[in-house]
Amino acid sequence: MEWDLVLYPDDVGEWSVGKVETIDLDDGECVVQPLFEEADEQGERTRVWLESHSRPPRTVKLSDIRCVLDADFAQRMAPDRVSNPHGEHAEDFWEITAELPPGTRRDDD
Repeated sequence: MEWDLVLYPDDVGEWSVGKVETIDLDDGECVVQPLFEEADEQGERTRVWLESHSRPPRTVKLSDIRCVLDADFAQRMAPDRVSNPHGEHAEDFWEITAELPPGTRRDDD
């Protein structure tokens, strides 16, 4: 379903987390927006997942989707104070409550 988070195979032989943008049941495909896990100033993972701005959406066969993930959706003030000086813009984020398998891509590169 649209806006579900899924695990799908990526180009480097790992699993990626992505948000389903659209589904085409006739072709058996969906468009997925890759996500990455945020890290704090010390490099520790925060369990907060954001939309990637370096990896474009990609079309994935529905049969290649490993699973739909349990996750909580929320929005927060966009932290970039240069482009958002008054705190008026929000960004979507997800906290994944499911355990992710080894080899799940977490970085935005």
